[in-house]
Amino acid sequence: MILKNKKLLFEYFVNLLFWTAGSIIFAIAINTFTAPNQIAAGGVSGIATLLNHKLGIPIGIAMIAINVPLFALSWKFFGIKFVIKTGIVLAIMSVAIDVIPPLFAYQDDRLLSAMFGGFLMGFGLALIFLRGATSGGTDIAARLLQLKFSHLPVGRVILLVDIVVVIASVFVYGSIESGLYSTLVIFLSSITLDKVLYGSGSAKVILIITDMPSEICSAISDKLNRGATIIPSQGAYTGDDKTIVLCAASKSETAKMNKLIKSIDKNAFTIVMEAGEIIGKGFRKINH
Repeated sequence: MILKNKKLLFEYFVNLLFWTAGSIIFAIAINTFTAPNQIAAGGVSGIATLLNHKLGIPIGIAMIAINVPLFALSWKFFGIKFVIKTGIVLAIMSVAIDVIPPLFAYQDDRLLSAMFGGFLMGFGLALIFLRGATSGGTDIAARLLQLKFSHLPVGRVILLVDIVVVIASVFVYGSIESGLYSTLVIFLSSITLDKVLYGSGSAKVILIITDMPSEICSAISDKLNRGATIIPSQGAYTGDDKTIVLCAASKSETAKMNKLIKSIDKNAFTIVMEAGEIIGKGFRKINH
């Protein structure tokens, strides 16, 4: 029991360390590179940046205000654990943006600001996602919408919000360049996030060799809302009967799936492969 508690405390400490580091890096991206150059990244942080420019509302406070109703709904549909983790990250990020003074505001070259801002945002978010949390905002909104419209891809909802923010930035800042630089920030942050977390593939195929196939399949279905296939197999060296669980997942689900598998079967042998394209329910539809 003592060892288990120590392990849990260590895991909480590592989570908090990653969330804090990711939030500070994200705050540096906004305070040093994007906000001073009238560039609004996508999502809630982009909306908060526009509100700060137009109404003078601190960016961190605006982010919290936007997330409050989303948190209330998340508590009902996703549970208190999800709300607590996301709330901790949002609180740290908001404090980092509004309280910690930026080292400097770089305004010499807007292109460089967009590039470094996008890179740091993606890297900061990757550190947060690596430890099973999110920064809230559009990610929560997309998940909530998917409860009502299961056919609606999460990525498409987030992309739609980003497009709205980019268009809004053109009018708020009165400059087409602001919208173009915002697009560049979104693009670079997305690439950086994907590279740090999952590599370059568009989707993943996961093969799990395990002695607990039923438990893993049930968890994948319940926790990630993904299907799985059980494939009987045989070990070439031992000749023992084995079981392979085959599952397809989006890039944003891979880290969560690995953690879920290990929580059920620590001895599971997992192979994550790149998938150039996946067609079917939950992925790309066939265009007739």
